Amino acid sequence: MRTRTLPFPEDIVHPLSGSVATRLLLTDGRRARGRLAFVAALAVVAGLLTASPSFASSVSGATFTGGTGTVSSGGLLYAKQGGALTLTVLTSADTKCVDVSGAFTTQASSSTAKSSWTFTSTAGAGDGVQAVTATASPNVNGQGKCTGPSASMQASFTLDNTGPMVTAALSPVPNAAGWSKTNVGITWSATDAGSGVGSGPTPATDTVNTNTAGIVKTATATDRLGNGGNGSVTVKLDKTAPTVGGTWAPAPNSGGWNNSNVTVTLTCSDALSGIKSCTGGGRVL
Repeated sequence: MRTRTLPFPEDIVHPLSGSVATRLLLTDGRRARGRLAFVAALAVVAGLLTASPSFASSVSGATFTGGTGTVSSGGLLYAKQGGALTLTVLTSADTKCVDVSGAFTTQASSSTAKSSWTFTSTAGAGDGVQAVTATASPNVNGQGKCTGPSASMQASFTLDNTGPMVTAALSPVPNAAGWSKTNVGITWSATDAGSGVGSGPTPATDTVNTNTAGIVKTATATDRLGNGGNGSVTVKLDKTAPTVGGTWAPAPNSGGWNNSNVTVTLTCSDALSGIKSCTGGGRVL
């Protein structure tokens, strides 16, 4: 049986691997099958040449920055209600669509791929960490949905709509009933669990020097976002000793004398803090 090599216009080289399609050595009896094999090889290589590679988008950064109504403290971004927020998402250069979900939901797409995406939002009510997830995809379909292999990254900011806590320390410390008997000094302090104290407390100190059945003293402070807080304390001061009186029986004569046993009964009174105890009196023989 004779064999011969069919002529080929050129070897077929894979553009990525560099492999060459081998020439087919055909016998006269297998020429038809050889041609089919050659056509199949051409189809495979053509598919490799024309197929679009599938890339997965990636996310290299997702960060919130703020405008009016926001402040950075300790590496965190705080925002009060109405504060202006901007989310910047950095992706691989093949990205055409980005979804944002979580604390707020939005989407952006582009007919041409790009690597930087920005989204704006406004801070809401409440307190605490607010997180979003940014997901990048290489394509967007006809329904406007992100498609293709994707990757995601989280970003967060912290809502702070509560002002500082303002508290008072009294000196001297009042008794169990809340009363003091000497002049009272007040020292105010402020703490804030969110963005931190921005100003105050105002006043920082105060005093109470006159008798009072209860006077309310107040102070204020604001945090770094402008949220206000206030504190109050009631001071009760009684620097006057009780009044002690008494009666006796029988009553004495005009000279103040008795000629029989006398029973003395004491009475105590106090116009402010009241009487804690009143002891004494008795019978004089």
